[in-house]
Amino acid sequence: MNEIKKKIFSLPEDILDLALTHKSYSKTKNNEQLEFLGDAVLNLAVGYLIFSKFPNKKEGELSLLRSNLVNVDSLFKIAKKLRIGDWIKFKTYDQKLTKNILADTLEAIFGAYFIYYGWEKTQDLIFEIFKNEVENLNFDKLKNPKNILQEYYQKIGSNLPSYKVIKEMGPEHRKKFVVGIFLNDKKLSQATGSSIKEAEIKAAEKLIKKLKLI
Repeated sequence: MNEIKKKIFSLPEDILDLALTHKSYSKTKNNEQLEFLGDAVLNLAVGYLIFSKFPNKKEGELSLLRSNLVNVDSLFKIAKKLRIGDWIKFKTYDQKLTKNILADTLEAIFGAYFIYYGWEKTQDLIFEIFKNEVENLNFDKLKNPKNILQEYYQKIGSNLPSYKVIKEMGPEHRKKFVVGIFLNDKKLSQATGSSIKEAEIKAAEKLIKKLKLI
């Protein structure tokens, strides 16, 4: 992690400072835009790593692999190892760093790295961080996004969401399914897949991201 830290702190002071500034510290000059960019860069790089290791997996399976690797808990652990929290500028009522703040800041750093160093060096940095985790992925032991959602709603004492097929499209041999996730008759998410199961997983992933569970 020391080499990774050196690469991160090789960024120019101004862009690194912006990446380390949480919105609670400044509403006008913070890392939200860099976080947005870093999230996209991270998902692309890790997605390519997973695609390279599991070339025969279907789209839904690849998404499941990535969601088990790129989530708040994993980014939090990486940020802790890099001691990023020592430099984050933030203001919360108890002055305690949350998992989300650390995870979001790490994504912002990836965004800053991409802006300054470009795609190839950013990809190399992300590969260096995640390569071992990808190598150790065991598809049979992964947690399904639907299970993650169920555990979340059970934890907060809520009713469990239900999955409904909203629409079927295309000919029989190339049918597409639109599946929605509903809670108390309110639609929370929807996605399209080549099977009902795939559409359910995609819809669950969207909702998980919306709830910031990953």
